[in-house]
Amino acid sequence: MSDTTYKWRMDDGGWGIPPLAPSFTVTAGDTKAILGWSVPENIEIEDQEVCRAAGIIIRRKTGGYPQNENDGDLVINSTSLEGTYQDTGLTNGTDYYYRAFTYSDHNVVNRNPDASGTARPISR
Repeated sequence: MSDTTYKWRMDDGGWGIPPLAPSFTVTAGDTKAILGWSVPENIEIEDQEVCRAAGIIIRRKTGGYPQNENDGDLVINSTSLEGTYQDTGLTNGTDYYYRAFTYSDHNVVNRNPDASGTARPISR
């Protein structure tokens, strides 16, 4: 695994990558995008917890996907591991690129690019 995929920094010791948001969805609406996510609470290896998810950061850009948890416009930083959010005030006909970054209770961030999606809002 490379640093471009995962952030391995721990504030108080230990290692572990937070779970990916496997059901991250992006659906276009009229001047909005509806985002949905569900993140497993923890990762276990051989029945031992190695990481606990603490929340999710969702970022948005035009012209391409956010590359990390600081790139693009912050849409939401939520400690809810399951939820939906309406990103409103968008321009119809513009492509918006979203990426979800889960983080652990030790501030390790999962940068896996699979938790991404696009929306092109349209008038309904």
